[in-house]
Amino acid sequence: MVRFIDARIVSARAGTAGHWCMLLLAGLMACMLCAARPAMAQNATAGVDDNTYVHFFVVPATAPEGHAFHEEIIALKKMLIDRAGGFTQLGPSHGGHLRPNGNIERQDNISFVVASTEDMRQELVDFIRKHFNEDQPFVLVTRGWCSLY
Repeated sequence: MVRFIDARIVSARAGTAGHWCMLLLAGLMACMLCAARPAMAQNATAGVDDNTYVHFFVVPATAPEGHAFHEEIIALKKMLIDRAGGFTQLGPSHGGHLRPNGNIERQDNISFVVASTEDMRQELVDFIRKHFNEDQPFVLVTRGWCSLY
């Protein structure tokens, strides 16, 4: 149990030394709480087994010339089934970035999520660059837990 002591009472009884003791006590308590936070966070996630890599990525829905990437998306889905056992196509999404002239370039995309026991980030980046002509593909990878593994 933590008890809070009014610094005015201590100062009145002990003079300036009591005030410094209160400041020291408050500083020590703050240090103890900061030191305890990582341990508390570790205990909160101790039961989680990160058994998979979760990949979120987007591919453009259409080429700059206007044609749909129909064949490329089929090839992507086949590769994902072959390498990861499946995929989840989240559907249409929209993104954008700033052009050198200050205008926003908007892009219509298709979003995917894939869980795999292997980190596929480089394979995904290379595939998207080659088949979708993207210089800087957006691929986000994190560790997670999947009921399939």
